[in-house]
Amino acid sequence: MKSMSKKFVLSVAMALAAAPAFAGGFVELATSDPLRVDGAALNAEDPLFLGFDSTFSGLLPSQFIELASRATTVIDDESGQELGVFHDRVFRDTTDNRLVFGSRIELTLDENGFNPFEINDIQRAGFTGYSAAVAWWDATGSDYRLKSAARTAQGLVKTEDGILPDTFDADIVDMRTDASGPEGNPLSGWYLVKTDAVGYSLMNAAANVYTANEDVSPDVEDRWIAAFAPMAPVPEPSEYALFLAGLGVLGIAMRRRKS
Repeated sequence: MKSMSKKFVLSVAMALAAAPAFAGGFVELATSDPLRVDGAALNAEDPLFLGFDSTFSGLLPSQFIELASRATTVIDDESGQELGVFHDRVFRDTTDNRLVFGSRIELTLDENGFNPFEINDIQRAGFTGYSAAVAWWDATGSDYRLKSAARTAQGLVKTEDGILPDTFDADIVDMRTDASGPEGNPLSGWYLVKTDAVGYSLMNAAANVYTANEDVSPDVEDRWIAAFAPMAPVPEPSEYALFLAGLGVLGIAMRRRKS
């Protein structure tokens, strides 16, 4: 009996060890207070943690089909230095056929493995009229987690009274991070926004790589760059024809009423 009990305990332990080490997935962002959804330092307690690449070689979730990707070198306007690379991708989630916008910041390290910059928020624009649910994915094992997210244009700002509260903004999804050269966290995770938008387009000033340094009365710096954003699908020529035909029928009906 003791031998069987030990084997049972061992098998349960092995099953738990093999189980996925995550607690959550995509969380729908609210449109009224409380706006901000907080993550957690432990993946097993983090409602925003979607999962990780078991090979830690940069793979993304297998249910994602990539539709578009681009990488933008971000320059710090004040110093003129290269801050890093913003990775921007659009996916189709085959589990529900929805679009997912992926964001990742990779700080550029010098020959000594150092970067003086810190990123506190990544913001994406273009979500007015669409839903927005967030999650994050660890692709390398060294990715910095998604600390929190909200539908707001308010990045991290600390005052003597604390962090400024969020104000709802239907257009902006704010994703808080702590990608930092001085702190040895040069790589964010993949921060993912799932939406019910059915189309996307490359737009100017659609992503913001934001710095506030987490100090009281910080010098806030916005760095808006071109990125993919949700949009309504462009009608096909046949749809235009149907639309015009419908207007014609409506016009005839109105003329008959007048006569």
